[in-house]
Amino acid sequence: MPPNTFSLNLGADGKLPLRYSGLPEVGAVGIYVFREDKEIIRIGESSSGLKRIISGFRVRFRSMRNELERKNYTAYHWREDYAGRSVDVDFFELDPVTFADSHIRRALEAELTFQVRLAQKKWPKLMSEIHFLEKYRVDPSVVDAAKDILTHYGHVYDSVS
Repeated sequence: MPPNTFSLNLGADGKLPLRYSGLPEVGAVGIYVFREDKEIIRIGESSSGLKRIISGFRVRFRSMRNELERKNYTAYHWREDYAGRSVDVDFFELDPVTFADSHIRRALEAELTFQVRLAQKKWPKLMSEIHFLEKYRVDPSVVDAAKDILTHYGHVYDSVS
């Protein structure tokens, strides 16, 4: 499964400009991998195609609710470290029926992160933890998709771990 690969050129504030063109058409359900050149920096899942990715680079870091300032968890807080730089994105489209459930998409995201950590002997640069749902780790659709995606980065799925 080859990804849709593209670059996001972030502004001096780390945000994606409002009128940003050149984004590919992708399906709604997928796994995205942020890279800086060949280094994997973050892995995520989406049920809204590029909408999730774009909003993470545009929304405010904090919001006010009930007169309290709260952290906005949809914002990519690490984007400030990439201000004025380019971030590469690999978007792997997934079968929208098989991966309709958010639990199975998150299981694939966690399994990929874990497998990258095993292969590279370190976490993706901007990740330090994952949360597994053990019952999904051995799901054939998760394993098969993880194997396919890992081959794109020259890694082999480690079924022993």
